[in-house]
Amino acid sequence: MKNIYFIQAAISKDNMSVYLPYASGCLVAYAMQDDEITRNYSFCDFFFMREAIEDVIHKLNNPYLVSFSCVVGNIEYSRRLAQKIKDLYPQCYLLFGGHGITEDGEFFLQNSPFADFVVSGEGEHAFFSLLKQLLHDKEFESVDNLTYRKNGKIFKNAVIYDYDIKDYPSPYLTGIFDDFFLRYPNVEFHSVIETNRGCPYNCAFCEWCYTKKLRFFPLER
Repeated sequence: MKNIYFIQAAISKDNMSVYLPYASGCLVAYAMQDDEITRNYSFCDFFFMREAIEDVIHKLNNPYLVSFSCVVGNIEYSRRLAQKIKDLYPQCYLLFGGHGITEDGEFFLQNSPFADFVVSGEGEHAFFSLLKQLLHDKEFESVDNLTYRKNGKIFKNAVIYDYDIKDYPSPYLTGIFDDFFLRYPNVEFHSVIETNRGCPYNCAFCEWCYTKKLRFFPLER
């Protein structure tokens, strides 16, 4: 089994009140629908608190891929942790995405030699397709929303924003976070409830939602 870890570090250093790692959980929930992926990969753990970098390193067991979900407040922490992981596990793939990583994945890779992949925009399809390609020919040209290195050069694929999200599984309903409440009984957890993606407004200052098609999750979910 190939071990995968997720880093979605809290912005605050107060580890007594944290958000559940919803973005990372969405990647796992979507990928686990595929039998080949579940047979070959082990989704080992989520690191969603601002733990000391050395403490995180000691908890990793032969990582095959580490995925970083970044916002403005945790990018530098994630970069420092990623560099340590690459130093210790040079064959480990390091994947970055999230609000803090803009659509310019080429710029990020140019300035982060330890990183292997960047996902721009939504990550479910890109993460799923990346895992499939890593099991086969490792040709990444068909993986939408992905920027990657190959033969010393950086390549950026098309970025897609209009995926149909109505059948995306929820990380809450699929039980991905259930054991957190037993492992961390004294932590106050907060959750993101995602009702839609996109934005009905035209505020040009928001690169994440600006001009993106508005899509809704089913009300039943």
